[in-house]
Amino acid sequence: MKRIFLTSVFLLVLCGAAWAEDGYVRIAINGTRVNLRPQPHAAGRVVAQMSTGDVFIAEEWPIVNQYDKSEWYRIVLAVDAETNAISVLSERDSRFRANMAFVNANFATASPLAEGDIEKILATPEGVGYSLDSIYGTWSYVHSTEGDAETPLYLYEFETSPPRLEIKKDNTMVFFGYERVSEGTLVQTGPCSYNFTDVKSKYEGYDYHKDTDDYLLYVPKSGLLRYTISDDVEVHHYFVYDAG
Repeated sequence: MKRIFLTSVFLLVLCGAAWAEDGYVRIAINGTRVNLRPQPHAAGRVVAQMSTGDVFIAEEWPIVNQYDKSEWYRIVLAVDAETNAISVLSERDSRFRANMAFVNANFATASPLAEGDIEKILATPEGVGYSLDSIYGTWSYVHSTEGDAETPLYLYEFETSPPRLEIKKDNTMVFFGYERVSEGTLVQTGPCSYNFTDVKSKYEGYDYHKDTDDYLLYVPKSGLLRYTISDDVEVHHYFVYDAG
């Protein structure tokens, strides 16, 4: 994830966190020129293509694409198949600019971490925990959940126009969703959390302005930003920083 260093007091957060020692597996690619995607669905941009023999570290539980029921592993680190060295994705291949990618579970075999993997993971910048100095910038949608913020992990039907967030230096945010654009102000409520206030929206051509309990939470362990929409049932949209 790209770090953004600002001297401004706006959106300053220091949220370092170490990875847990479980919840991760080794992923071996099965196939030739298997597409790795920036989002957990088979559409849009391809981050890189990998083949049998390529090995990665991924989150243990795959994300389920609600649209087509496909399952996707979220890859977070690369493994050198010859030396077993573990590194961030961008060090393995320059095409990995966001240091994360998704692979369809049909083209990957998961196995437990090898002996010594935890120590190597903790030696990476992500493994020792990192701070995100600002959430200013553009964030791209990756998946959503309803109710429980953690599980299950589903991708909603946003294949045509996935949501995105634009967070500006002046402490304002724009949310681009399906047929809806919302603008408002972020008020920091904790080290990594923000309320989305004074929200004005345009939906299907109509303008409206209402109070909202929506909020954002940056999750250092995963590197994801969670935007929670608090209607009758809370919907949690997860975003990854878009490094361009």
